[in-house]
Amino acid sequence: MKINNIHLSYYVNNTLKEISSNFLESIENDDIKFMPEVSKVDKGYILNIKLKNKKEITLENFLIDYTLDLKNKNMLVNGYQSWSESMEMNKNGELKPLSSIVKGRMEPYGDYLFYKYKGQKGVFHSHTFTYFRNSKEQDQHILFLGSCDEKSGYTIFEGNLKNNKLIIMKDCRGFLIDGEKSILKLYIEEGEEKTIWKKYCSFFKGNREAVSMCTGWTSWYNYYTKISQDIVLENLENIKKENIPLDVFQIDDGYQTAVGDWLSINEKFPLGMNFLAYKIKTFGYKPGIWLTPFICEKDSKIFKEHKEWLVKDDKGKPLAAGWNSEWSGKFYALDFYNLEFRAYLAKVFHTIINIWGYEMLKLDFLYAAALIPRKGKTRGAIMQDAVDFLNDIIGDKLILASGVPLGNAFKKVDYCRIGADVTPYWENSKQKLLKYRERVSTVSSIHSALARFRVNGEVFYNAPDVFMLKKEDNKMNEEQKYSLFILNNLLGGLLALSDDISKYDENEMELFKSMFPKIRADIHYIKNKKDTYEISFNIEDKGYIVLSNLTGSQVKMKLPQGEYFNKKDFVVKGNTNIKLKPYETKCFYKIETEKDFYLVGTTGHLFPVSEINLLEEKEGQINIEINSKFINKGDIYLKILNDDMDIFINGEKYDSILQKGYKVVRYI
Repeated sequence: MKINNIHLSYYVNNTLKEISSNFLESIENDDIKFMPEVSKVDKGYILNIKLKNKKEITLENFLIDYTLDLKNKNMLVNGYQSWSESMEMNKNGELKPLSSIVKGRMEPYGDYLFYKYKGQKGVFHSHTFTYFRNSKEQDQHILFLGSCDEKSGYTIFEGNLKNNKLIIMKDCRGFLIDGEKSILKLYIEEGEEKTIWKKYCSFFKGNREAVSMCTGWTSWYNYYTKISQDIVLENLENIKKENIPLDVFQIDDGYQTAVGDWLSINEKFPLGMNFLAYKIKTFGYKPGIWLTPFICEKDSKIFKEHKEWLVKDDKGKPLAAGWNSEWSGKFYALDFYNLEFRAYLAKVFHTIINIWGYEMLKLDFLYAAALIPRKGKTRGAIMQDAVDFLNDIIGDKLILASGVPLGNAFKKVDYCRIGADVTPYWENSKQKLLKYRERVSTVSSIHSALARFRVNGEVFYNAPDVFMLKKEDNKMNEEQKYSLFILNNLLGGLLALSDDISKYDENEMELFKSMFPKIRADIHYIKNKKDTYEISFNIEDKGYIVLSNLTGSQVKMKLPQGEYFNKKDFVVKGNTNIKLKPYETKCFYKIETEKDFYLVGTTGHLFPVSEINLLEEKEGQINIEINSKFINKGDIYLKILNDDMDIFINGEKYDSILQKGYKVVRYI
C-alpha cells in the first residue's frame, strides 16, 4: 500500500486550514500536532493517528489516499447500519445514489446525508471494516482493514477496483480537539480470513456478560401494529402446546399509544404489560419487549409537550429521523444529552424491567441518536455515548440492538440485527429500483447475513431477522422459504419467527421443529459466484457443505470430494454436479466412512446428524445418544457390518429395517 496523500482540514476561529503530506510522519504547526504511530500485531499492525491541539480546533475532514493492487479483487462492502445491505462485490458491481424521489423520507436511515455516492462500477465504500479477496481463486487469503474505534467518527473505506485506489476517510466533522485525541485507529493485516477476523474482534472490550445463542417468537412480522393481548396469549398457548423450546417471547410495536410514549399502553392490552410478562414467564419463556429509545412520532405526548427534548437541525426545527406509514408519518430524533430526557428514559427502563418484568429489550432505530454531529462530538462519538448510556441504565438484562452502526455495538449488546427486515416476498423491487439500501427485503437480509457472519458470537450474536414458513400472506415459494430458514439457522445466533404455528400443516411443523436444538456452526469458508454460495462448516466434529442458489435461474454446483448425505438426494458422491432450482438451498452432511460402523445421515434435524451426541459400540450393541432438546421425529441411517448388533437410543432398544443397504431406525 503506497500513500499518495494524507489530508486533514480543520477550523480555527472560523478559518478553514489544511495539512497535507505524502508520508506517514509527524507534522506540527502553530495550531496542531499530527502524530502517527504504527505498532506491530503478529503479522499485521495497528495504525494510530493522534492529534494534539494548541488552539481550539474543530475538525472538518480527514483522509488517507492509497494506491494498491486491486486487480481481480472482490471488496467486502459493509453497510452503514444494521439494515444496510452488505455483501462482497466485484469490479462489475456498483452503488448508486439514493433516488431523489424518496430522499426526504429515506435519507436519515442510511449514510446518504454524509457520504457522496460515486455511482460508478467498481467503486464501493464500506463502513468500519472491509477486506479485499482474489476474485478468481476465491481462497481464504484476504487483505483486511478494520477500525478499532468509531468514537472519533465513522470510518469509511472507499475502494476503486478499476483504478487501484483506496481512500480511508473519517466522518469527523464537528470533532472538537481538546488535548490529545486519536482520530484513526486501524488494524491492517494480510493473511488467513478466519484468524484475522478473530484477532480483530478480540480488540473490542465491553461490560456485557457472555450469553448463549437464543431462539424466540416475535409479534411484528405476522401482526405488525395490529398486535393485541389476546393475540399474544393465543400464540403463547400454541407454542407451549407443541412444547417448542424457545428462549424468548417478544412483544413488538403496537402496545403503546404512540411511539415515544412507552408507559402509555393502548386499549388492546387491558390487563397491562406486567400481566403479559408474568404470563410469558409462567410458560417458561423470557419476556421480551420492543421500543425505540431515541425517536418519537408527531402524535406522541413527548413531541407535543417536550419540544426541548428534540434534536434540532441547523434551522432550529425538529430533526426528522425518518418516515413510517404504520405511525403518524414523520418521526423525530430525541436528544439523549438532554438531562430531563435521560431521566425520562431511566424511568421507562426502570418500569419495563423492574415493575413490568421484561428480561430482553429490543432497542430499535438506534441510528437516530447520531444523525448530526453536535456538542463538539462526531456522529460516531454520539452513537457510542448513546449505546454506553443504554448499557448503564439496562444493566444485566438482555439487549437486542437494531438499526445501529455495527462498530458502535461491538461488545456493547448481546444480540444485534445484521440485516434488513424480511418480507413475505423475496425482493422489494420498487425500493431496490430507488437504490434504497435499507429497504425491507428478504434477499437483502440474506446477503447481509452472509457478509457479516464472521462477527457472530465474537462481538455479539448476529440476529438475521425472522424466518417465515407460513402459507398465509406469504408470496415466497417453498425454495425461498427454505433458503431463508436454513441460512438464518446457519449464520445467526438469535433465531426468531412470527408465524402462528397453529396454522402449520404437518410438513411445516416438522420443518420448524427440525431447527432444535439450535446449532453453533464453525464456518470454514463461504465462496460466492454470482449469488450462488458454497459454505463449508463444522458442527462440533461433523462436517457439512451447504450449496445455495439465490438467483432466479437453475444452476449446477459441484460438491467437493467425499461422500455426502442429504435428505432429498440420500447418499451423493463428491465431485458430482448438484442441480439447484431457482432460490434453492441444500445441506449435505459429510459421511465419515472410515469406521467399522458409522452414521450415514438423519432426517429429523435441519443439519443431519447434528442431533446425535454419541455413537458407540459397547458389549456387542450400538448405543446412540440424542440431544435432549431434539423434539422432532425422523429416520437414522447407519452402516453396520454386523447385522446382529442391537441398537439402543437413549437407553431404549429400537428395531431397524434394511433400506438401500443401510440400517434404518425410525426415532419418534
